[in-house]
This record gives sequence, C-alpha cells and structure tokens, in this order.
Amino acid sequence: MAFEKPLVIHSFTAASDMTSASQQYCFVKLTGTAETVLPCTATTDLAIGVLQNLPKQGAQAEVLLLGVSKVRVAGTALANVSGTSCLISSDNTGRAIAVPLAAASS
Repeated sequence: MAFEKPLVIHSFTAASDMTSASQQYCFVKLTGTAETVLPCTATTDLAIGVLQNLPKQGAQAEVLLLGVSKVRVAGTALANVSGTSCLISSDNTGRAIAVPLAAASS
C-alpha cells in the first residue's frame, strides 16, 4: 500500500507544461531562473524534490522537498536491489532508478 508523509512542500514556478499524469510524482530540478523547476531529464541532474501536482507552464508546481512521497519508478529499476547499497537517482524522464554505491562513487 502506498502512503505519503509530506513534511516540507514548496511552491515553485513550472518552467514547462507538466500536466501529463506521467510527470506527477517524478523528480524535478531547479532551472537557472530563481524558484523555477523542470522535470529531471538526465541521470546527472540534481533533483530537488518530487512533483506533487500537474501544473501548466507558469503555474505553481508543488514540490515535496522533505518527507515520504510516492515516486514513479523506471520499469523494474528497483526490483533487484535488495541487500545492495544504493542511492536513488532519476532517469531521463524523471523516474526513480537505483544507482549502486560503487557506481555512484566513480
């Protein structure tokens, strides 16, 4: 059963249209413009949180910065990580992927 425990949600401006249901609960990053976010589009992006709503471009994007959130997962990316030390990162669509610590440190 999925649950959420939001502790800190902050409103940012959506730099692009994020009204697709497939973008809700994906990782977002800051843009070069203050208080503006975009979906993560590369494994090297630094995610700041998880998008909680479906904002149009220029509307308020509600981003969970601290707490427990639902998150979209890339395929079976987290299926075989039991017993493995991993970090969670995003793929090129903002979905969660597991990155083994050995790979993360190289």
